Amino acid sequence: MIERIGHINIKTPAFEETCAFYEALFDLRRVPALTMADQRINAWLATADGHAVIHVNTAIGAAPTAASPARLDHVAFECRDVAAMRARLDALGVPHVHAVSRVPTLEQIFFTDLNGIRIELTFDTSKPSPG
Repeated sequence: MIERIGHINIKTPAFEETCAFYEALFDLRRVPALTMADQRINAWLATADGHAVIHVNTAIGAAPTAASPARLDHVAFECRDVAAMRARLDALGVPHVHAVSRVPTLEQIFFTDLNGIRIELTFDTSKPSPG
């Protein structure tokens, strides 16, 4: 069901500095974070071919919390067949949240794994499901 790792998300109070670091290190460029309402505190850093690989975001006073003790906020996987994945998570007893994104062809599922790592699954609903 997983096609590839979609992106990592870094939550930091050093938003501009973090963006600048990864832009310089990997030759990434900022592109709009279309799923987020406030573009001033959210940025996607993309490769030259436009694939967004790092999502940097912040909130005033953002700091690690007990639920997310590191700056790495979550890992996202690009997947297919949202209905099958929801059924599998239900069968495994994994609590999750299904969300329809601000982007019309994007659905997401969010959950926390047994290690406390936040996982985001994204589904491009413009692609046909297998089967």
